[in-house]
Amino acid sequence: MPQRAKRPYRRAEQTREHVLDVAARLFYAHGIRAVGIDRVAAEAEVTTTTLYRLFGSKEGLVGDYLRRSDEHWFEWLERTAGDGGLPRFFDELDEQARGPDYRGCPFRMALAEYPSADSEVHRVAIDNKLRTQERVRELAESAGSTDPDAAAQRLMLVIDGICASAAERIPGSPPGSGPALARELLV
Repeated sequence: MPQRAKRPYRRAEQTREHVLDVAARLFYAHGIRAVGIDRVAAEAEVTTTTLYRLFGSKEGLVGDYLRRSDEHWFEWLERTAGDGGLPRFFDELDEQARGPDYRGCPFRMALAEYPSADSEVHRVAIDNKLRTQERVRELAESAGSTDPDAAAQRLMLVIDGICASAAERIPGSPPGSGPALARELLV
């Protein structure tokens, strides 16, 4: 009888984080619906039983993937905006969007795959967008915007435009017009 390869031992929280790392890579690269639970389990070197025990369902896994992406997004937004305000944030976002592995906003991608407002995945993605808009409004107000609400709505369109146009851009290409447009909207 052939011997089975031994899986690496990890504590429950380490296993959970490892599965989320693998799921994030697969979902972002291939799409959420295109990647099945069996593939995540196989690439994470866990059983599907372990995966279901940790996340309850695929939608639970996707929800946790998006919540963790949300944490990373806001950490990054605060770090970049803290280093140079919204102009710096838009410069960094545009630079990211020109990277070879950038596929767009994971929250917009999730909304496209989970359009039903009844879905946990949809709710997590919408929550990210609403909180991002509120934070952008606060940053626009701090920057002296005379109408921070309107500025935030317009800047959200610029964020989505930079993210959505990434597929059309060549890695290493010069900056797009998004950062310049954001600066105009902040005046």
